[in-house]
Amino acid sequence: MGLAVLGGLFAADKAWAAADAQYISQTVPTILNPGETASATIKMKNTGNIVWNGPAYPTRYYLGSQNPANNTTWGINRVLLPKTGTSEVATITFNITAPTTPGNYTFQWQVINVINGSWIGEATPATTIHIRYPTPTCSYASPDNDYVYVGDGTRMTYAYGITNATMVRFHVWSEAGGTDDETWAAGSNQGGGVWTRDIILASHPGQGLINVVVYLYNSDHSAVYCDTANFYKVSRADADIKANGSNAAQTITYNTAATISWTSVSTTSCSVSPTGWTGTSNAGISTGNLTSSTTYTVSCSGLKGDTVSDSVTVNVGPAPPAVPSCSSAGPDGDVTYATTGTRSTYAYGVANATSVLFQAWSEAGGTDDVIWYTGVNQGGGTWKADVNLASHSGIGTIFVNAYMANSYYTSTLCDSANFSRVKSGYINVSVPSDVSWTLTGPNGFSQTGTGPLSNIGPVSAGAYTLTPANKPGYDVNISPSASQTLQ
Repeated sequence: MGLAVLGGLFAADKAWAAADAQYISQTVPTILNPGETASATIKMKNTGNIVWNGPAYPTRYYLGSQNPANNTTWGINRVLLPKTGTSEVATITFNITAPTTPGNYTFQWQVINVINGSWIGEATPATTIHIRYPTPTCSYASPDNDYVYVGDGTRMTYAYGITNATMVRFHVWSEAGGTDDETWAAGSNQGGGVWTRDIILASHPGQGLINVVVYLYNSDHSAVYCDTANFYKVSRADADIKANGSNAAQTITYNTAATISWTSVSTTSCSVSPTGWTGTSNAGISTGNLTSSTTYTVSCSGLKGDTVSDSVTVNVGPAPPAVPSCSSAGPDGDVTYATTGTRSTYAYGVANATSVLFQAWSEAGGTDDVIWYTGVNQGGGTWKADVNLASHSGIGTIFVNAYMANSYYTSTLCDSANFSRVKSGYINVSVPSDVSWTLTGPNGFSQTGTGPLSNIGPVSAGAYTLTPANKPGYDVNISPSASQTLQ
């Protein structure tokens, strides 16, 4: 009778058949990149009494993945063993594909009978293969050469578009302090590839450039350069405007000009209202003549985008009154015989004047007897001053000029009010009692009468005419004659 063969053994031998395996060695990489394909070699010895039948049907003996069993961490979980007799060593070389996620993964295999699912013999040692992290990358960092002010507390810095980093460090030092104020600070992950770090400005004193360099890290890469996030520390933005060199309000005379000047610190542009002048500074610019008070405001844009301003006011004094005016002054060319007492002089039609002065001097005395007389307002535009005749002696013209004034105009000529002092005497008219007469003479003198009249006057010296003229038989005469010296 024939015997059936089972798995390379006669059925009669099945009772003592046993499969077994011994680990001999393995050659596997310890570090791979995500998704990388690599070759692994494992040597296993067949220490059982059953031949591993290799590719002969039905395939039965494989290497199977372990830890955990049947995992596909390396892209496969079965590798067919070559035909291997008892006590022979099988060399199995196969490709593995690394996981795509960085980290540490276990590599371990064991012989398995895939027909009955039994694990056979020793497993390979559990070996850790590190799937390295990719090189960290970033898009950019900020700020990018912007500004903070002296006195600010902190400055937030950013790194954007970060991938494959488990840590971000910000390396900071100031231009003023050099490496004396160097700091390294870990950033905070804000999600979405954004990391931040609030720089403590007090740790980097002085003004000037603050250097910030961003570096990226993971378990496989250290201090990978990202970008700079430099900024400047400057004096706080400020603006100052002056009028005539002063911050205080200035008062100027009506219809005159002031000078406006301004300076600024840590600004990019300035403008002055209401004039529209521009520039971050100006040593001085004229307002032009002003007739109303004006406030000038300089507004500047700070380096941080803030706005600063300052103002100064130019006050304008009251508008001046109108020019004083008058219609005339008087008397105008009349005469006096007096040497004592006063002679009233007038300015008429006076407008826009708060005072009128009358300047008087004599032809005989010249400027030696100049006197200014204060006029008195008579109302209705008339001002009057009494000239003291004793102060201006001699025969001839007494010159009088009227001058008007107000708070703005100090000496505006109105007109002259000249008069004359002349020699004087008395006239006697001798006529019959029934004769009517008219006596005329210099300076418009005219007098009428009937019959004799004595001591007409005083009158000025000169030729006098009596009408009717002397007639025979009448005792008609004028005495004294014009040639006499009159008092």
